[in-house]
Amino acid sequence: MGQVAIAWLLTRPSVASVLLGARTVEQLLDTVGAATIELTADDIAELTAVSAPGLPPYPYGMIEEFCDVPHWKQLGTAVT
Repeated sequence: MGQVAIAWLLTRPSVASVLLGARTVEQLLDTVGAATIELTADDIAELTAVSAPGLPPYPYGMIEEFCDVPHWKQLGTAVT
């Protein structure tokens, strides 16, 4: 589950880096295994949909409309 979460985070255009934390070598090796996971477009779309934070249209929709900043759609929070 952790590997999939990290692999998904690495596909997000607004994520510059992912911080990892591990107490043991085994945890570190398991976490680094996320680099080998290849998510399909369907996987990414489903993970984005279920993890959308549900931000209200204001102020995010207003920011996108007036400032041409497309973060609303990139976060997967657009109301369809």
